[in-house]
Amino acid sequence: MEIVRDKEELFIGMSRRCSRFFQFLLFSSFILSLAFACYSPALNGGFIWDDYPHLVENPHMKDLEGLKTIWTSPEAFNYPLTSTTFWIGRRLWGLNPFPYHVLNVILHSVNAILFWALLADLKIPGARFAAALFVLHPVHVESVAWITELKNVQSSLFYLLSIASFDHFYAGRPKKKLIWYGASLLFFSLSLLSKTATVMLPMILLLLMWWRDGIWKKEHVFLTLPFFALSIVAAGWTIWEQLTHAGATGLDWSLSWLERVGVAGKAVWFYLSKIIWPNPLVFVYERWPLNPGRVEFYWGAIGVLLTFLFLYFRRTTKWGKHLLVTWTYFVVSLFPVLGFFNVYFMRFSFVADHFQYIANISPIALVASIVWNSRKQFVIRLIISFLILILLAALTWRRAHVYRNEETMWQDTVKHNPRSWLAHDSLGNIFVQHGNWPRAIAHYQEAVRLKPDFAGVHTNLGMALGQEGRFDEAIDHFLTALRLNPYSAEAHNGFASVLVQMGRTEEAARHYERAIQLKPDYTAPRQNLNLLSLHRGELQ
Repeated sequence: MEIVRDKEELFIGMSRRCSRFFQFLLFSSFILSLAFACYSPALNGGFIWDDYPHLVENPHMKDLEGLKTIWTSPEAFNYPLTSTTFWIGRRLWGLNPFPYHVLNVILHSVNAILFWALLADLKIPGARFAAALFVLHPVHVESVAWITELKNVQSSLFYLLSIASFDHFYAGRPKKKLIWYGASLLFFSLSLLSKTATVMLPMILLLLMWWRDGIWKKEHVFLTLPFFALSIVAAGWTIWEQLTHAGATGLDWSLSWLERVGVAGKAVWFYLSKIIWPNPLVFVYERWPLNPGRVEFYWGAIGVLLTFLFLYFRRTTKWGKHLLVTWTYFVVSLFPVLGFFNVYFMRFSFVADHFQYIANISPIALVASIVWNSRKQFVIRLIISFLILILLAALTWRRAHVYRNEETMWQDTVKHNPRSWLAHDSLGNIFVQHGNWPRAIAHYQEAVRLKPDFAGVHTNLGMALGQEGRFDEAIDHFLTALRLNPYSAEAHNGFASVLVQMGRTEEAARHYERAIQLKPDYTAPRQNLNLLSLHRGELQ
C-alpha cells in the first residue's frame, strides 16, 4: 500500500510540475506574440542616430583586435558586454538591422517574463497582468526599437536575474544559499558590463529584504557589501568616462547643485506621468529652463521628499508598505539619471524615455496588484485588464512606426518639440544625403537659431551654404564655428573646402593640414588635401 501511495504522490507531483511548465510555455508564448505584433512596424526599421558610432561605423566591430580593445581600452564605449553582443552580431548577420531589432524584442519579452516570475515568487497579485503591461507599455518603445538601446534591455535582463537569484538566496533553503548568492553577484556584474545604469541594485536588494522581514537588520547591509563594492567601481568608471570620453563637460552641464535638485524633482514627476499617460512620447524632449531663484522650481523635489515621508509614516497601514516600496524603488532606480551626474544626452534634454526602463517596474507592479487584488468579480477584473492592454498595445504599435527610419523619427521629434536643435540639425544632415540643399539649409538655420553656441551646427550650415554658392555666408559660419571650437577638425575641413571653391587654395591647404593635425584618423581632409595638391601640380 505504501508503494502504491508513493507512486500516486510521485505521479501527482510530476503532473503538477508538467502543468506549471505548460503554463509557463503558454504565457511566455503569449508575451512573445504580443511583443512581436506590437513592435512589427519597427522590425524592418533601419539604423538611427548613434547606432552608427556604436555599431555601424565602430572600428572595434571589425576583427578580433577590436574585440580585445572593447575589453581593455577606454577608447571603446563603457559597456563592453553590450559591445561584445554587437561584435558577435556583426560576425553572424553583418549590418542587416532586422536581426538586431528582433534581438531587442526578444530580450524585452524575456524581461517581462522574468518580471512575472519575480512577482509571482513574491506573492504579488496580478503578476501576469504586470508582465503584459511591461511588455506593451509604449514608453518602452525607445528602449526596444532603438538598436543601440540593446544596452538597456540586456542590462535589465541580468538585473532581474540578479534580483531573482538574491531573493532565492534570502528566502531559500540553506543548502543552496551560497549558489544563489554567487549567481546574484555574477548577474549583477554582467548587468553593469552591459550598462552601468543598474548601479542602484544594492539599494534595491536592501529594499527587498526589508519587504521580506518588515524591519531593518544589520545583516542586510553585510549581505549587500560586495554588491556595493561593484556598484561604486562601476559608478566611478561611468562618471570618469562621461567626463573624459563622452565629453559631458562644458556650459551645457555646468549646473549648480540647487539647479540639479530642481531638475531631479521635476524629472521624477515627469517619468511618473509618462507611465500614467504616455502621450505624447518624444525622442528628444524640450530641455527645461533653469530657474533656481524661483521657489516653484523646487516644488518637484519638495514633493518627492514629502511623498516619501508621508508613506514612511503610513507604512504600517494596509497599503502603506506597498506604496512606500513602490515609491522608493522608483526614485532610487532613477537616481543615476536625475541630473546629479553629468550624462552626455543631457546636452539635448534632461529626460528620455529610455532612462526610465528599469524604474517602471514598481509602478507597473502596483497598478497590476491594485486591479487584481480588488474585490470586483473575476470577469470585471479581466475586462478592465483587457481594455488597458488593448489601449497600450495600440499606442505601442503606433509609436513603433516612428522608428521605421531616421527621417520619420526626427520629423516626429520636430512635430512635438520644434525647439529641438538636435532634431533640426539631424534633419539637415538627412536632406544633405538627399541632395536637397534648400531644405537642409532651412533646418540648419533653425538649429543655429536654437543653439548658437554649438560649433557643429555652424559647421553644417557653412557646408550647405557653400554647396549653394553662398560663400560669404558660409565663411561667416565657419569663422563662428572655429571661434567656438578652434579644435574642430570638421570645421577646418569644411572651411577649407569652401576656400578651394573660392580659389583661395593656399589658405585652404593650411586648414586641411590643421584638420589632419587635430584628428589624424579623419580621412576626409587627407583626401581633400591630396586632391588639392594634384590640382596644384604638387605630385609628391
